[in-house]
Amino acid sequence: MNIERTATIALLALTGYGLYYGYMMSTEKKTESVFTVPHDQNINTKNIVVSLDGSASFDEDGDELDYKWSINPDTELSSEDSVLTSFAAEPGEYTLKLTITDSYGASTSTEHRVVVNEEPNKTPEADITADLGSEEDLTALEVEVLEPDTITADSNDVDVVINEVEIALTDSTAADTTTAE
Repeated sequence: MNIERTATIALLALTGYGLYYGYMMSTEKKTESVFTVPHDQNINTKNIVVSLDGSASFDEDGDELDYKWSINPDTELSSEDSVLTSFAAEPGEYTLKLTITDSYGASTSTEHRVVVNEEPNKTPEADITADLGSEEDLTALEVEVLEPDTITADSNDVDVVINEVEIALTDSTAADTTTAE
């Protein structure tokens, strides 16, 4: 008598922007789910939570089932022996294995590969707009040299001259004067 047991894994990826899911039903075959860390404008977001559900696994005899999860590379699972588990997935590839065993000791396993892609980031676009201006726009900033000063230093074979100039930047529309070195 050949009894076939089927293991089912439902995959959920929880992110700050919603719930993403994948679903797999197999009999001793390897399948794959692909997730991407969503772009959430937070540079510190490095992972997503992937939830695993083996509740659709069954035994044709109706026997009670024990669940055993494993993951490669070794990553912490929220539980290794319950019907539901989850893990924090950084970008990379993970192979998950679910083994179900009935009360008579008969067991079967299924594997599922999870691929997590890095958070996408598009290159920003620079843009310049040119408009017709006026002469006032050209004279809005005035530069005045207040105190020129020259410092000379000798260093072995090299003569170094450093010119230090104090500059006052004056916005012609404001009364304040800013001094910069």
